[in-house]
Amino acid sequence: MFCNNYCPEVEHQPGSQPIRVFAQYFSNIFINIYNEIVSEYPHCREVTCSFNTDDVKAESPFVIFSRITIPYSFLSFLWCSAYHFINSIPHDGVGIHYQSIIALRKYSVSMLHDFTEWNKNELPNPEYYQRDIHENVGKANFVFIIAVNYVFYHEFAHVALKHQASESSERSKEMENEADMFAISRIENLINSGGTTDDDESKIFERLGLLTAFASLTMTSPSMKGFDHPDPDSRLLKCIEFLSIDEEDGLWMVAGWYLLQWQMEYRRDMLDIPSTEGTKKEEFMKIYRNFQKWKSGFPVGRSL
Repeated sequence: MFCNNYCPEVEHQPGSQPIRVFAQYFSNIFINIYNEIVSEYPHCREVTCSFNTDDVKAESPFVIFSRITIPYSFLSFLWCSAYHFINSIPHDGVGIHYQSIIALRKYSVSMLHDFTEWNKNELPNPEYYQRDIHENVGKANFVFIIAVNYVFYHEFAHVALKHQASESSERSKEMENEADMFAISRIENLINSGGTTDDDESKIFERLGLLTAFASLTMTSPSMKGFDHPDPDSRLLKCIEFLSIDEEDGLWMVAGWYLLQWQMEYRRDMLDIPSTEGTKKEEFMKIYRNFQKWKSGFPVGRSL
């Protein structure tokens, strides 16, 4: 039996990509964030947003002259990444759907180079799927919406903080870090204002959504380098450090697992499964330092 969330007769769901079922969510997120930011930064009143629903390769959102543009193909990539990351975390039952999870990861990476149609009959997606993966789709949807909030806050930050195009690579990286911290702090405020406790499941998933957004950035770079942006692995580290979690918090393990997924896709020869000898933070940092060594030209890891 299949679930079908496509209902254009009820609400506007443009384009052909399955993430069209979130169209109303996207509009509501923009309106809510717009009202929040404008109340504090009046010069952001001119900000508008457009969605490019064309079937083109996934390219990053951007803002020019207070106009935010978000390609649907990027949001498709983000949903695929969310599904892959959140559902590949080791847990009971993951093996049943593991092949489809990996197939979706492969598809998401391919979208960075060229657009091909999302096969809704064979690959997980938020529009049309078999009921036996309903829980997996639901988890992916939850963290995806958090990740979309991050995208909007990040782009709004460039306008709110009056960032200007810079010829300096270092200044460009600084501006991206500033926008990241702006976005993370806003989402953390939303989480903390919800009256949840540290062990509340929804709060955990909201933070997983943040980590998933940054982990998705790692999959965009086979070299793990950001060039005029900060390196994706360093952005992931800054995100989890900002959360000020305990060294034994499971989110450290999740972040390490996310980095291992990049290795599975691009560099299996440097795969390094974390041990249980140190704290969860220490094990994450071992993986992270391996990346720094590799990017500096030092051999790391071991062959499978």
